[in-house]
Amino acid sequence: MFTKEDYLTYFDQLADIYKDSINLYTDLLNGLQDKAIRNKLLAVASENMEAFRFIKEEKTKFNK
Repeated sequence: MFTKEDYLTYFDQLADIYKDSINLYTDLLNGLQDKAIRNKLLAVASENMEAFRFIKEEKTKFNK
């Protein structure tokens, strides 16, 4: 059985993965000149940001 600390650690690790990918996408978006590729990456980065927010919210709910 998992403990509360195990779940919090899991949420932290998931948030770190998404945070790293968002940083990577942001760096790529800032360096791109091709608008078509930039728009596609922007959509993916937005989805990752929503997932990151969801994880943070769930962690907050779980931590109460």
